[in-house]
Order: sequence, then structure tokens, then C-alpha cells
Amino acid sequence: MSSRRRAWPGAVAGASALFLAAFLAYFLVYRVRHFALPLGWDTPWYVWRADFVAAEGLGPLGTSARPGHALLSAVLGAVTSRSQLELQVVVPFVLVGLFALAVGALVAEGTGGGPARWAVAAATTAALLGGTRLVGENVANLLHVLLVVAGLVVLLRLVREGRGFAGAVLLLVAAGMAHWLFLGVTGLVLMAWFGLALPSSLRARRAGVPVRRTESGALAAVGAATGAAVAVAVYPLLSSSLSTFEIREATRRFLPKLREDLSAIAAPVVGPVAAVGGAALWWEHRRDPRPDSGAGTAPFLRLLLSWTLVTLAGLAYAAVSLDLPPHRFLTLLVAVPVMVAVGTAVALAAGWAWRRGTLGRAAAPVLVAGAVAALALPGMRVWYGPADLVDGVVVNVPAEGPEQWFDVAAFDQARTAAAYLESLPPDRPAVFVVSPVGASGPISTALKERTIRAALPPDRQEDVRVFPGSPADLLAGRPSLVGNEEVDEANLPYWEEVRAVLPLDPAVLVLEALGSREHAESVDKLGATGIAPGVAVLRGPLPSAFRAPDPVRPVPTTEVGTAWAVLILLLLALAGAGWTAWFLGPAPVPVVAVSLAPAVGAGMLSLGGLVAAVAGLPPGGATGVAIFALVTVAGAALALYLPGQRAATRATQQ
Repeated sequence: MSSRRRAWPGAVAGASALFLAAFLAYFLVYRVRHFALPLGWDTPWYVWRADFVAAEGLGPLGTSARPGHALLSAVLGAVTSRSQLELQVVVPFVLVGLFALAVGALVAEGTGGGPARWAVAAATTAALLGGTRLVGENVANLLHVLLVVAGLVVLLRLVREGRGFAGAVLLLVAAGMAHWLFLGVTGLVLMAWFGLALPSSLRARRAGVPVRRTESGALAAVGAATGAAVAVAVYPLLSSSLSTFEIREATRRFLPKLREDLSAIAAPVVGPVAAVGGAALWWEHRRDPRPDSGAGTAPFLRLLLSWTLVTLAGLAYAAVSLDLPPHRFLTLLVAVPVMVAVGTAVALAAGWAWRRGTLGRAAAPVLVAGAVAALALPGMRVWYGPADLVDGVVVNVPAEGPEQWFDVAAFDQARTAAAYLESLPPDRPAVFVVSPVGASGPISTALKERTIRAALPPDRQEDVRVFPGSPADLLAGRPSLVGNEEVDEANLPYWEEVRAVLPLDPAVLVLEALGSREHAESVDKLGATGIAPGVAVLRGPLPSAFRAPDPVRPVPTTEVGTAWAVLILLLLALAGAGWTAWFLGPAPVPVVAVSLAPAVGAGMLSLGGLVAAVAGLPPGGATGVAIFALVTVAGAALALYLPGQRAATRATQQ
């Protein structure tokens, strides 16, 4: 058996172990903090969108905007028979493990390093990730960056070996569907990379290399094809737009968030370590016998430098102008160049110890483990910091730590209200009255709406409106103003939507957990009828017999959650294995192929869901199972084509 074949079992075992370690490092927060619902600021939004897209498809309620996460979750829900509420407990941390593996694959492919370099890069990535908002909060962003990294691995393969064009484009398009605003940053990175590679590409062209085979030529082709494909998807296919902000946070929060994020990653320590790692990468590059060729480490160095320059420039511009959130650029900077450089510094130190003899070989793994633990400490302090538990609800968590934004009482009351709506005639509109103010300032109403929608069945989503204000104002047909210009401006669109359905005699409900004053007013002064604790019907028929649904608690035990994570990993790897083989071509590095397959599977399943949804087939249920089967079989068929392709290549060379 060849050494490459013997490397495959080790690659599978190593990737599986690193994935489980990364997953459990963050998933165990549910055991420590006793969260009853999926954590994360945007989680209700992810739940209701994926639920709606699975059943109804894309289009209404803004679901055509950045649908990648919803499409992938819809397909996974269909294959696993898990609800979106249950999936959102597990899938975000599955993506954490996949991202660590993908960065390891990028380092292995970019540097030509072996399994040790890959393992150190993956481990340090998992450790550093906890200090960013990609864990448990910005899940669509995490999916986006995961697919970008996977696309860059294939793009490096294209630059070096001339194959992988389709794979790089497909993965970057899938990344764009997850969050096309941030794909613009990747586009700028490719442009900067193109410029840095231009001198060597011109020399290669003068030496007779075809334009498409030069580094700059490959980058231009992939960038142009990706941009064209995303433009077609966004405009004619999805009828959406590039500007897809769901809610706009107050600019006064931008700089405090930047300071919080710098603290969470321990920037004064991580920054110098990354600088050492970057210098080490440059030194390795200078020692390469092919320092300026596409076959050496030069393309990888140019990629990292381009990413660093673009994100640093974006960070500086955003911090000064406040036109954009600067902490988002910091996250992108950390997500690739910083994590790669830090992993390189740790690998360099471990390699130095390894070469010191027997004692050094024993010390090298200890050094790596200690470095990973030290890098993880700031994020783990935030993630697992002290908190109090009152009546089963987590309170008093650290300001920058994970919070149960998904309010348990509000969600239970919204589920009761949803059960009431099921008793109404189809298409009868309903209005939920909520407090117009809250701890999140002008975006408070948006967060309350998300909690309500997460409890609604898909067929009722389009019937529901949210009114932020006094129930008396609603009955009088006028908006409620709180006297805060920023809050009133943010709440105005909700009033416009409510005003449009008032002539249709909507049912009106008030949830105490989303507006205690409004609930008291409706019951004590306006004659509303309570149908369950905390749920009052202000207008609408009263059911003769009504039973509130039992509370749902989707958080599984550690053992069950881990089992589901492993199953999802296997499903994604199965869906992506054939595509990965086709993208990477003959004789890929085993650890790169194994690490990349689940990310590729996620990208191809989201694209498969997109094709089905655009064709008018909601990607849930039986359609979702069919999407999974077709994507898996298509990838396998392309992989089987490789032996014939290799034979044809050999014949041409002879």
C-alpha cells in the first residue's frame, strides 16, 4: 500500500478528532449555562426563515435576501427530520468545527505542509474563534467565511495545477448566497491579489504560458465568473438587491463593539504572535527554491497579504467614518490571516522543540497544547464566564458573553398565540402588540418580531404584523410615538404595515413578555381576554375550548447533541466527497480532501436548494431529501470521471 493511501485513515481520524474537540468546546455551554433555547442574537431570525423557506420557498418576507443559510438548513432538516429549532442548537457549532478544518486545509494546501502543520492550524483556529462573533451569533457570516476559505483552497489548486475553476466559482457563489455583502470584500481581496501577482504573471506570459494559466489570469477568470453568477442570482433569479440589511444597529455601538472584540481576542497578545507567524511565513517563502512561481508558496503569501491589506483598510475606514461596522472587518481579519499566522507561529515553535532531540519531541505536543489553551482562554472566559440561573432562565451573564436573547417566556407565549391563530380562518391577518422600546434601543421591535415569527407555522407568517405601541393607539388607528427620534423612525415601517391590514379586521394579541405595560393596559382597561398566562386576545373570536401547547425544549443532552453533530458531519461529507475529488483533481493531499469535503457538501447543498427554490420547489420535506440525493450522486459521478480524465492526460503527455 502506498504512503498516500496509508495517509487516508489517519486524515479521517485526525479530522474527526479535531472536529469533535472544536464542537464540544463550544456546545458544552448549554450544560454549563443551562440555556433552554438556541443561543445567539440572530437565532430566532435563522429559525423562522429556514422554517418558512423549507415549507414555502423563497420570496415573501424578504427570504430571497442572502438565502444560503436558510436553504442549507431546510435541506438538513428534511434529511434529519429535525425541526429548525433543534438544528439551531447544533448546526452553528458544527460550522465552527468545519471552519477549523477548512483553515487547516488552506494552510496545508498553501504551504505544502504536512499533517502536523494542518493540525496546529486547525486547533489554533478553533481556539481563537471563540473570541469572535462568528461563534453562536453571526452564523450566516460563519457559513459565508467557511465557503470562502473552501473556495480559496480550490483556487490555490487552480493557480498551481490549472484545475479547479468550476469548484472555486461554485464555492464562492455559495458563499455569496450566504452573505453577498461580505462577498464584496472577497472580491476586493481577489483584486488586490491580482495586482500583487501581475508582475510574475506577465513574466510567465512572456515565457509562453497561456493567460488563463497565469496566476492573475486565473484570479481574473474566477472573479469575473463569480461576480456574474452572483449578479444573475441576486437580480433576475431572486429579485433581490445587494443592500439587504435586516436591521441597522445604531452607529454609536460600532466603536464599543470594536473594543469588545479586540478584548475578546486578546489583541495585545495575539497581534504580536500573528506578526511573528507572518514573518515566519515570509522567511519560508524566501527559502523556497521557486520563490516567485505558481508552484511555490508565493500565491498563498499574496493571498494572505491581500486579505490583510483589504480588511485593515476597511477596518480603518469604518472606524473613522462609522459608515460601516468596523468590528465586522476585524472579524474577517482574524478569520483568515491572523488565524493562519498564529498557527504558523505555534507550529514554528513546536518544530524548533521537535528538532532538539528526544526531550524536545516530548515537549513539542505539550507546547502546542499549552499554546492552544492560552489562545482559547480569552474566548472561553467570555463563553463560560459566571452567570446566574433564576427560575430556569440565565441572567447576569458577562456583557460580552453569550446570552439567551431567544427569550424563553416570550417564545412560549408566542407559541400559545400561534396555536390560537390556527383556529382562525385562513388568511385572516393578525397583529401582535409589543412594547415600542427595549434594551436594544431602535432595534428592539425587530428582535421582538423575530421571537414571534420563530413560533409561527410557515403558513401563518405572511398574515402576521407587529405593532409597537399602546393597544389603545392601535384600536384608534394611529401610531404610537415615544419621543425618541431614532426609535420612532425605526418603528414607523411597522405601523405602515399594520395600517394596511386594519380595514381587514385583524385579530389582535398582546404578549406580556414582549410588553408588560401593553398587556396590562389591554386586560385592565380595554377588555382583552386572557386565553393563557401572559397571552391576551384584544380583538378576535374567542375559542370555546383552548389548550396552550406544551413548552418545547430543543436543547438535547450532550451525548445526543454530539451524536447529531457527527451525523450532520457525515451527511455533509457524503454530499461533498465526490465534488471535492472533482474540484481538487487527481492525487489530492488526503488531509486537505478530508477536511474540505464537509464544507464543500454544505456549499453544494445550499446551491442545490437554490436551484429547487428558484424552480418553485420549496427545499424541505421530500424535495430536500431528493436534493441531498441528487447532489451526492452528481458529485460521485464526477469523481468517477476522474480515472478516465487521468488516463487521457497521461496519453496527451506521452
